[in-house]
Amino acid sequence: MEWISPACTFLLIFAMGSLLGQRENFWQELSQLGVSSALFFAIPTLLSIVIVFFLTKGWRNRQPDSPERMGK
Repeated sequence: MEWISPACTFLLIFAMGSLLGQRENFWQELSQLGVSSALFFAIPTLLSIVIVFFLTKGWRNRQPDSPERMGK
């Protein structure tokens, strides 16, 4: 029964490939999709890096609380 999942995955990939391969403008559509998907990846990734950088930069400059302030 362990072979069912890989067999279904192979069948799905094969079916998708055969359907996409029948398109006349497949390579042009694929290149346009590649550019847009790269932008959907790059923009959020870069913004996340910038935001985390500035947030952690602010936290690193703070001094830890002294024992006197904590009531010890």
